[in-house]
Amino acid sequence: MRLFVFSSHKLTVRVRLDEANIVRGDAPVIRKFIGQPVLNLARWMYQQGGFWVKPLQIDARSSER
Repeated sequence: MRLFVFSSHKLTVRVRLDEANIVRGDAPVIRKFIGQPVLNLARWMYQQGGFWVKPLQIDARSSER
């Protein structure tokens, strides 16, 4: 599992992604994107303006599998 910060003018959220870049959760405001490709969430946040992404952590155990 990989963790990122997604931010726009309207909100900033932590996002967990699996190895296939599928949103796996975190903030309740992005609940509708859980199970969807991360690009859907990124497009939605990009439309809000001021969009940026920052990686937080890479779980070493996920790369060993």
